[in-house]
Amino acid sequence: IAARGKRNSSIFRGAAVGTVVYRGARATRIAPNKFSVTHSFLQDDWYHMIQVAPVGSDGRVRLDLFQGQTSAVGITWRQPFPSKADFNLISENF
Repeated sequence: IAARGKRNSSIFRGAAVGTVVYRGARATRIAPNKFSVTHSFLQDDWYHMIQVAPVGSDGRVRLDLFQGQTSAVGITWRQPFPSKADFNLISENF
């Protein structure tokens, strides 16, 4: 399905735009000419964003020591699922 790996472009079952990722569907034969279809979704109020630490020319993350704690420098947020689709169009049974 074309929506797999995308986030919702409209409100979907009460979830805000961009907070649901469609994982895909699985069809199972339950009788001759009869199938059960299961759709899988992931919901995240933080929009599925991930933190990314930049690396230097040596391939290592830049670190800084602050108040006895070591942490990465220059952390940014990245959206691993930039594309969106209207999940309400996947099935008339939702």
